[in-house]
Amino acid sequence: MKYLLSAALALVLWSACQNTPATTTTTAATPPAPAFDSLAEKAAVTAAVRGFFDWYSKYMQTPDFGNEKYNFVDYETPHPALKPAALEAYLGQFVKGGFVGQAFVQRQKAFYQKAAVLWQKEEKGDIPSGMDADPFFCAQDDVAEYYKKATVDVQFTAPDKATATLDLTDPTMMYKLPVYLQKENGKWLYVATQCDLGIE
Repeated sequence: MKYLLSAALALVLWSACQNTPATTTTTAATPPAPAFDSLAEKAAVTAAVRGFFDWYSKYMQTPDFGNEKYNFVDYETPHPALKPAALEAYLGQFVKGGFVGQAFVQRQKAFYQKAAVLWQKEEKGDIPSGMDADPFFCAQDDVAEYYKKATVDVQFTAPDKATATLDLTDPTMMYKLPVYLQKENGKWLYVATQCDLGIE
């Protein structure tokens, strides 16, 4: 009798196990959010900003800066006109410097193509639209010294995009200037300075 009860109990337990729905706990691994807003990334963006302006201020002192082969505006026509081959050569100098990439090149091309449309209504003796100030320093003079002293505040707009606000507060320059950067092939590169040059 004892064996019959044991067998019956075992049968009940086995049946109960068969009717219980299987619960499998699968914990899908959630990938961690990209750690782009970190001190290391901000330091890399800051270094890219300072690196670009340091390179550019030195480039301005070289013979290449005023070289006619990089003059991409044709002043010999009735209206100023864009010389695409010279613009390519000019932008190539920046790429060689190592602080800009394709985002910079495409933005510069788009800027001057828009400007060239306006030039068709301008006299060749006048300063063409978009050409009355340095598009990187946002000034008519060499203000590299201010950029070297400027503090930099970095904000990320995406894992591969950042805005570095330069505080140029000084007795003669009282403003803050946004600078855009993009990460290309794992490296932060200068894209543009937010200047109001009447084109965009």
